[in-house]
Amino acid sequence: MDRLKDKIAVVTGAASGIGRGTVELFVAEGARVLAADISDEQGRELERRFNGQVKFHHCDVTSEDDIKATMQAAKDAFGGIDILFNNAGAGGSPNTIEDMTGEAWDRSMNLLLRSVALGTRYAIPFLKARGGGSIINTASVAALQAGVRTAGLFRRQGGRDPSHHGERGAAWAQQNPRQRNLPGTDPDRHLQRRRARDGRQRPDGSRRSTRA
Repeated sequence: MDRLKDKIAVVTGAASGIGRGTVELFVAEGARVLAADISDEQGRELERRFNGQVKFHHCDVTSEDDIKATMQAAKDAFGGIDILFNNAGAGGSPNTIEDMTGEAWDRSMNLLLRSVALGTRYAIPFLKARGGGSIINTASVAALQAGVRTAGLFRRQGGRDPSHHGERGAAWAQQNPRQRNLPGTDPDRHLQRRRARDGRQRPDGSRRSTRA
């Protein structure tokens, strides 16, 4: 308990699912949380439930103005930001690359990738002002393993992986924020099992020979 005592967190997609569970855990560990979401009723219910520790702020993460205002709201309500959890998102377009429209692509990119970049961009000044902090992104195993209908999702979720952004990561490292990418399931275990099924890798991780 109290591992996050005196810390201030911003959680997007906070009104339900992983976001709501994160808010509950952060509060239990002593943090104050700016809960951002488009679901006003559920967000306000969280604020009432954790009176004084949670402040709800309406935020559509496809809007740059909303994202910027959310980070400022955390400063106004609690004094700054120590933790940013870029969690808001949805499944995106289910189309294959053959039938995906440009509009569907842009909509998914704005929701699942652009929002993370902008959330990070507008949070960093507040993180730096408090001596550094943590940036956490929710992603998917689709960042590492594509599927039949994950053409767009693969690229978007791969873009959430900080290892794909060397220049950005190097710049942040100088200021001491920490970034973590949290897939929905364990990607190493997922890929290991898939390769084992394909006959390329044993369950213990060693590879089978493909020679005749």
